[in-house]
Amino acid sequence: MEKLILVLNIIFLILTLVLFVKKTRFGLHMLQQSSYLSMDYLSWCDENLMRNLSAVELLGLAVTIALYFVFFRFDLTFQFINSAAALFLVSLGLAGSKKYSGKNAKKPLVYTARVKRLICSCALVFLLVSGVTLYLSFKFTTVYPFVYALILMTVFNFVLVAVANGLARPVELAVGRHYYNDAVRILKERPRLKIIGITGSYGKTSSKYILTRILSEKYNTLMTPESYNTPMGVIKTVRGSLKPTHEIFVCEMGAKYRKDIKELCDLVHPQYGLLTSIGPQHLETFKSIENIIATKFDLVGSLKNKANAVVNVENEYIAMNAPAEAVKYSVEPKNGANYWAENISYGPQGVKFTLCTDKGESVELESRLLGRHNILNIVGAAAAAVTMGMSLEDVVYPVRRLESVPHRLELKRRAGGVTVIDDAFNSNIEGAKSAVSVLGSFPEGGRILITPGIVEAGEKEAELNREFARSCEGNCDYIILVGKKQTAAIAEGLDDIGFDKDKLFVADSLREALSLMNTLAKDGSTVLFENDLPDLYNEKII
Repeated sequence: MEKLILVLNIIFLILTLVLFVKKTRFGLHMLQQSSYLSMDYLSWCDENLMRNLSAVELLGLAVTIALYFVFFRFDLTFQFINSAAALFLVSLGLAGSKKYSGKNAKKPLVYTARVKRLICSCALVFLLVSGVTLYLSFKFTTVYPFVYALILMTVFNFVLVAVANGLARPVELAVGRHYYNDAVRILKERPRLKIIGITGSYGKTSSKYILTRILSEKYNTLMTPESYNTPMGVIKTVRGSLKPTHEIFVCEMGAKYRKDIKELCDLVHPQYGLLTSIGPQHLETFKSIENIIATKFDLVGSLKNKANAVVNVENEYIAMNAPAEAVKYSVEPKNGANYWAENISYGPQGVKFTLCTDKGESVELESRLLGRHNILNIVGAAAAAVTMGMSLEDVVYPVRRLESVPHRLELKRRAGGVTVIDDAFNSNIEGAKSAVSVLGSFPEGGRILITPGIVEAGEKEAELNREFARSCEGNCDYIILVGKKQTAAIAEGLDDIGFDKDKLFVADSLREALSLMNTLAKDGSTVLFENDLPDLYNEKII
């Protein structure tokens, strides 16, 4: 019996360690998406407690501790029951641990050097706690301290990850300083390099891709890849990819807090700037729209020559604050725009329009990119390219060759004659409304919208989602909302415009939404995936 109890306890420890590793990986994933900021990470943990725990884990914690406390002092039969129950509960916990896998994450965990150092820090915390509790267990000849510590570190793993992040901070600051100084050195060694910073509440990534494609027609151009728009992302690009042969560096600049853009400008010192938009993105961290305006205009303020600032005056916040000498663009000729679009027409192959300037010049452009906001992005990128030395004619061919940015109004074909418009990585109100209008241009009867709505918009979230709902009028035949809590405002807005309730569905998960879609879609249907909840909110299914 004693040997059997020992085997059960060993298996219990092994399975608990497996669950511990899974949860640690999940915690590091969420910490990475929180930009390694412990307060942001803990704030998310507080708001999403049950994504870090499960009923089975909490039950296992309570029952296992109770069993060890009550029964371990009794005979072998009770100890066997105790060990078997503990093993059963941790097995249930493992069976429900799929949510910690991150297998289908929208942004998977990237095992950067920093994450590897954090893994070492987590291991150090684990070993320290285990070492102390093992010592106490041997000293008092009882397994309680070690077993309790192991269970607590597993169940409340997110606390351990936060502690490990705090312990690693001095090392990260030193490493960061070294990388920062090295990037500054590299940039100083390339005084002829032209650098353009791109920022905005939305549209910056798409504009970055478009501008890079245009500039690459004439210049050897490097851009920050994917969503590398933080100081460390920019530093990694400079240190790992910038070559002496590069003539232009297109640097995307993201921000969640006041002064974030200034920090990036102080790093790369751009000579040109493209300001795509200002809106209530990350309002929870910025606290006010005034802070967002000030932060985005830090890019313009950093430029020695304000005539090198290219700004979107279709945006009211930008139009009100843009310096007089800035290059201004819009879809329509308003607010003193220097560049705008005319004669816009849509067709099976995409969009055609005339790019006009206030100097009386114009060129005919064609693009496979969908949506009015992409016309705006093309006009802005063209204006920036001309400001940097290209001609209007230089813009024509690269615009015709533009490919959709992945997950941003990306057109796909599915089996059964279903067209999919993948706009999963768009999460702003203007882009969402534009995407819905694109859906409205497809044949009626089979237009299906799948969306969780607009998230991370703070106190304006409900208002923006009601606005989003109004844009659906006449553009959607069926709507599937993903998640009940954050889509309540959309449902209210749809009710206000009289959307048919029989054609409105609310799914608990994207998996359920896909199942509903498969029952609704038929040959000729068009499905728009508008925004996918970030991994901090929900697990991506596809």
